[in-house]
Amino acid sequence: MKSIVTLFSLTLVLLVTPGLQAQSAGEPQFALQTTSTGIIQLSARKFERGEYRQAAAIALQATERGLTRSRRSAAWSNLCAARAMQGQAEAALAACETALELDASWEANNNYAAALLRAGRLAEAQRHLAAAQRLAPDASVVAANQSLLSSRTLAAAQ
Repeated sequence: MKSIVTLFSLTLVLLVTPGLQAQSAGEPQFALQTTSTGIIQLSARKFERGEYRQAAAIALQATERGLTRSRRSAAWSNLCAARAMQGQAEAALAACETALELDASWEANNNYAAALLRAGRLAEAQRHLAAAQRLAPDASVVAANQSLLSSRTLAAAQ
């Protein structure tokens, strides 16, 4: 039994590590949404592996399907994250805006804030991080982005 638990733990580390390495400390962190819809899960897995182009393409396909508003929002939010990681700032921001119009989830607010942080738009990022924090006060990714925003705001003031 112990070897099964160890093997499971090792497998989990290997599955999670690429996404952690791809989203490095000191950079805004994105919150990928997964749902029971397989295509959205696939997009999130591609993102976690650092395969942003594929993650974006799959998320875009999901946005074109007849999904519920919350699932379409998840697809748009994941698309925002993938586009941002590809350096496509305007496309990322537009995707997050669409996600928020569909469902103002904490993940969509966090991802919009992360994309805004990457674009240097600190005041706007603060508003969306505050919204994300109200919706998910214990989300570590939101706390990490809040800390990053605070340090960037302090650096800009000096």
